[in-house]
Amino acid sequence: MKKLFVSYLLRDNCILQRNQTIKFWGYAPMDSPVSLRYEELQLETYSNHEDGYFEFAIPPHKAGGPVTIEIFTPEERVQFQNVLFGDVYLLAGQSNMQLWMGRLKEKYADELATADNSQIRFFMVPEKYQFHEKATELTRGAWQAAVGENLVNLSGIGYFFAKREFAKAKVPIGLVQTAIGGTPIRAWLSEDTLNLMGELPFDFAGISEKILQSRVAENENYQKQFAVMADVTDMGYRENWQRPTSERTQWHKVQLDERWALEDRLPGIVWLKKRVRVPDELVGKAGWLKLGTFMDADETYIDGKLVGQTEY
Repeated sequence: MKKLFVSYLLRDNCILQRNQTIKFWGYAPMDSPVSLRYEELQLETYSNHEDGYFEFAIPPHKAGGPVTIEIFTPEERVQFQNVLFGDVYLLAGQSNMQLWMGRLKEKYADELATADNSQIRFFMVPEKYQFHEKATELTRGAWQAAVGENLVNLSGIGYFFAKREFAKAKVPIGLVQTAIGGTPIRAWLSEDTLNLMGELPFDFAGISEKILQSRVAENENYQKQFAVMADVTDMGYRENWQRPTSERTQWHKVQLDERWALEDRLPGIVWLKKRVRVPDELVGKAGWLKLGTFMDADETYIDGKLVGQTEY
C-alpha cells in the first residue's frame, strides 16, 4: 500500500506564492480520503484510483507566516513546519545562472559572513536525466534559508536578485534553482516538442541506461587520459620550472592583453613567471594574490610552493 507522500518542493521551510491559488499535491493509498489543514482552513479530497495522486487548490493567502501545514489520511498524518507565503522565482539556464556564491566568495566575502535573512530561501532541483518517460516528481530536495554557509551552492545572480526584491517588497522570497551549466536548449524541451520540430536525435529511441553509463564512463576515461597526457607533454612539469632554482633560461616577455602572441593563445599549457618584491613591512603577513581569470584551470607557485589552484 502506498504511504502518504508530499512533493519535496512543498515540505518544511517552503515558500508558497502569495495572493494566488496554489496547487498542493502528493500521493496516498488509492481511493483514500485526504485532508489538508492550516490556520482556520481545512480542505478535503480523495486520492485517485490509478496511482493514489491527490491535489488541493489552496486559496490565495497574503504574504507572511510561518504556518504549519498538516496533511492526513485515516491511517497517517504528516506536518510541514515554518511555511511562508511570498514571491517565488525559478532560476533556470546555464552556467551564468548556476554560478554559485562559493565561486564569488573572494569578491563577496561579507555576504557569506553576514547573510542572516531567513526569509530568503532556496530549493535546489536535483540534476537527473530521464529519457523514456515524463518525470512527474522530484526524487529529493529540501528548502534552505539563504544564510551563512548555506549560500555557498546558491546561484549568485539568484541571491542578489532575491536580496534586491526583498528590500523592495518586504515579503519572503523563494528561489527554485534548476540551472545546469552547458545544457543546450534541447535539454529543456519535451520529446513531443523536439519531434515536432525535427530536432529529436536520430538515435534517441536506442538510448538505454546501459548506453548512458557507457558514455559517462567513456567521458571520465577521456578526462583521466587528458590529465595524463598533459603531464607527459608539459616540459615545465617534467623539469620543475616552479622551483626558485630552476635553470630554465628561455623565458621571454609577454603582455597579457591583445598583444599576447597568437601561439600562446592556442589550447595547451602555458607557464608564466613574474618576480615580485615584497615591502619589508609586509613580510610575514597574510595576503591575497589575485590573478584575474584563467581558462580553464590554473596552479600558482610562490618560491616553489603551491599556494593556490582552480580546477576546470
